[in-house]
Amino acid sequence: MTFTVDTLAPTLTIATPADGLVTSMAEVLVTGATEPEIFVGAIIYDAQDNEYFNSNIESDTQGNWS
Repeated sequence: MTFTVDTLAPTLTIATPADGLVTSMAEVLVTGATEPEIFVGAIIYDAQDNEYFNSNIESDTQGNWS
């Protein structure tokens, strides 16, 4: 039996929102792309640097996540 170990981190792209967004909206949709069917760790902080959201999101079969 042989196998290959992937030692390269996957590329991660954040499509929305724009970098540096400051908003008063109660909800903001964060979307992006990476390798298919992997988990993306997301931590979002509020304006006072308090952790507001912390979750693992799985990308779909095309690598998209939101």
